[in-house]
Amino acid sequence: MASPANRILGRVGSPGKDEEEDPCLTLEVLDVFKSLMDIKCPFLEGLYITELKTMKQLLCSPSIYRLTILEWLFGRLYPPFEELFATFQDPQAEEKILELMRIGHELMLCGPNDQNLIKGYGNVKRQLYFFKQLLDLVRSLGPGCANFSSVENFNNLMKENEKLLQKLFSSRLQEILDPKLSPLPLDIECHLKTKENLKSRESKVKKLSKKLNELTEILEELREFSALQGKMSSKGSSRMGQAFHLTLTLSDFHQLITAFIHIFETEWRKYSKSSAPNINQCGLLFQSVCETLTLYSHELKAIGEVINTSKMLEEIVGQQLEEVYLGSNDYMMTLASKMEELRQKHKLFKEPPQKPNESKSGS
Repeated sequence: MASPANRILGRVGSPGKDEEEDPCLTLEVLDVFKSLMDIKCPFLEGLYITELKTMKQLLCSPSIYRLTILEWLFGRLYPPFEELFATFQDPQAEEKILELMRIGHELMLCGPNDQNLIKGYGNVKRQLYFFKQLLDLVRSLGPGCANFSSVENFNNLMKENEKLLQKLFSSRLQEILDPKLSPLPLDIECHLKTKENLKSRESKVKKLSKKLNELTEILEELREFSALQGKMSSKGSSRMGQAFHLTLTLSDFHQLITAFIHIFETEWRKYSKSSAPNINQCGLLFQSVCETLTLYSHELKAIGEVINTSKMLEEIVGQQLEEVYLGSNDYMMTLASKMEELRQKHKLFKEPPQKPNESKSGS
């Protein structure tokens, strides 16, 4: 006759094929099962399980045996839980599952409504992670706590967790996260400093390259300006070139005068007993002269365009006057002769016709 454990294992369901073939899940199942054996779970004594499929069915499928292992793990953490679970007659009672879920939620192992996780219907990876967290809590009691009762161990664990939370929410958390003294070794610090130096050098190189590009553009503009100025100076008879050169000279002279007045007022006056020189404010006059010359050059340009247009009109009119037309008697005539002929015909048309008697009397 088969043992109760073997009978229970016989009714365990099987996980999916995809999960069964996952090598990562295989390692996790072996790790969880080995951890249960290491802490000497009494419900695994006398069981000789070597197949991975059977281990996975035991840990990740709904069964009374799985719930019994969970009860034992929770009771290992806190013995009053064993007395609480003993009050339930049905090993798969809904109240027991709700109580296990509540305790797991208080230990931050599962959510407030994870009944499927407790029963064994959840995802295999999540169930294995749940078992690993629970086993970590059990093993966190350590061999040094063997002389104490489970109640004391559980209370000590709660106190340590409270201390950890106090440290996490303390005002000195920033100092802990950002210490003044670096905890890294000297060789690693030197390596990090070289990386920072490289980053700063890269930023400097980018800034210098940007400035170099700007200076290159300015030099190109000055080169074009000097070439244009050379062309304009070579054309001495060009009025536009002279006006531009005069404008540049006047603006430079105005800037020099303004700079001299500013320097004298701010730096030289305290060293000089005499009053400031009375310099005429000729800037406006120079500006008006420059504007007048510019308008004059524009007017000359407009007059030149008008002259060219009038010459073109004269040529067009001359060409039209020289065009020939075919008269009524099939001979060639110009437009002027044709207009004269039409004028004579119009004159004759306007004169009244003479009567025959008047013509005889006149004769």
